[in-house]
Amino acid sequence: MERSRRIKKAVSKETFIFLLVFFLFFGYLSHVMGADKMFKTLMNTAHYLLIDVVFFIMAIAVIAGAIAALLLIYRITLPLFRLLKTRVLKAFLKNTNYRHFVTWALPLAWGLF
Repeated sequence: MERSRRIKKAVSKETFIFLLVFFLFFGYLSHVMGADKMFKTLMNTAHYLLIDVVFFIMAIAVIAGAIAALLLIYRITLPLFRLLKTRVLKAFLKNTNYRHFVTWALPLAWGLF
């Protein structure tokens, strides 16, 4: 069976519609707010998102990685792994079909993820 390939143009009607809506929205916004206040608000929002949100999430990831490394160094993960392995295997054998078990639960139980 041959599939017919649809070739999409690089510049189409959608491109011009998006540009029109984009410029109308930001044009109206800058007309109502003033261009300087609009850009100041955009920059303050971007700065807030970067400093307060992204760096906070990054700090949580670093702390979680450090705790995981400490747990691995002092071999605390092995008893937890053995405890969870039996529970995970029992739960997936009881509640899932075979394909889902082989593709997800076994690698998880063997520590491949």
